[in-house]
Amino acid sequence: AVRVRHNEPFTVTPTPPAPTRRVVRVDGEANSITVDVDGKLGKGERICLVAIAQHQDGVTRQQLTTLAGYKRSTRDLYVQKLQRVGLVVQQGDTLLATDEGRATIGPDFEPLPTGSALLQHWRSRLPEGERKLLDVAVDAYPEAVERAQLGETAGYKRATRDLYVPQLVRRRLLEPVGRGQVRASALL
Repeated sequence: AVRVRHNEPFTVTPTPPAPTRRVVRVDGEANSITVDVDGKLGKGERICLVAIAQHQDGVTRQQLTTLAGYKRSTRDLYVQKLQRVGLVVQQGDTLLATDEGRATIGPDFEPLPTGSALLQHWRSRLPEGERKLLDVAVDAYPEAVERAQLGETAGYKRATRDLYVPQLVRRRLLEPVGRGQVRASALL
């Protein structure tokens, strides 16, 4: 029971309304993208769109899996939604952000840095194993490094090395060169 004393004003603090969301529907509920009224995408769509937009020359779906961290099925769902509303296009095997896609990301979007700043960007974000392998390749640049030597120098066995190298290739930090060799990307 609530007691109200006489001569005390009774006030009700209104609950702020929940943020209104605009849903762009294409072919029913499963193919919709939720966008806040301020233009913000849902978390998954935004992560994928930013990962695509950070690469001016686009990314493959496999690269996007590594960059965004989603399973193939989830990644494909987000890409499909982004394509249907015109924020992403596919040219051959490459996904590209459209001008509208970049505009949707908004002013807080930062493209990837270049040169040595790009190397520092990735070094601060990579797991230790990938970072060690990258460092070995960067130290040898512009020469290519045998995969066996790469793992040996970094202190990893073949199986571990073979888990990390494809991740670095998909992130465009290592480039396959010939059979069994890799080189640090010229972008670094």
